Amino acid sequence: MGGDAVTVDGLRFDGNSRNQGDVWSQHRHQIRVQGDHSDIRITNCAFYGIIGDGVYINIGSGGNNGHTVEIRDCAFTAANDNRNGVSVTSGTRVHVHHNTFTNMARHDMPGAIDIEPNSASDTVAAILVEDNTITRADLSGTGARYGILAAMSACVGTDIVFRNNKISGAGLGAACLVVGDRSGTLNPSSVTIVGNDIRDAGGAGVELDYGIRADIVENTFVNLSPAILNHLSFLGDASGNTYTDVTTRLA
Repeated sequence: MGGDAVTVDGLRFDGNSRNQGDVWSQHRHQIRVQGDHSDIRITNCAFYGIIGDGVYINIGSGGNNGHTVEIRDCAFTAANDNRNGVSVTSGTRVHVHHNTFTNMARHDMPGAIDIEPNSASDTVAAILVEDNTITRADLSGTGARYGILAAMSACVGTDIVFRNNKISGAGLGAACLVVGDRSGTLNPSSVTIVGNDIRDAGGAGVELDYGIRADIVENTFVNLSPAILNHLSFLGDASGNTYTDVTTRLA
């Protein structure tokens, strides 16, 4: 897409991944939103056979007072052989909500929703991920696989919120992962994980890695070990969470 006020509604996108062996590419996206554009809406679409990302967003800091990009009521379905469902490398006022993600991401790829700037010049601000359902089947193999990832080592993000999502699946290395800088220096990105239902993941419910701070509040954690993994990071507010069949609440 290369313009403002574009709506994509009710379309089906087939990447035909199952007939291409083990071929995948981070450059073969089903929708690519590129450039400093506003008022892009992707609604009621089905993405399957994904090879790269279902939706890739790199739009910088432009936009109007509404959402620069909205993705809602879409279904993303893969066979653990794609890159991401939704990827945001740069964006302001991005709203991803009321979508379903099933069997997203091959091993060593991020996952269903990936917020991951590439450089210090990228802008990541006002990112709201809410009311999505993320599930995946058991998956053999090694490597990182996540439900929602915010990897902020390249820049500082502001107002990143994961809210009221349902995330489950034994193949997940963590349901939510937030990553800062491996140097251990605090990355002052503002991240809030609130009101999510997180259960039955193969790894932690929420994992903080390397010099990042996040508030993790009012979530439901079920059948996890641990619920929250704080690895060389700075845990913020962790009040109001509920824990059921959790062997370790905080590690």
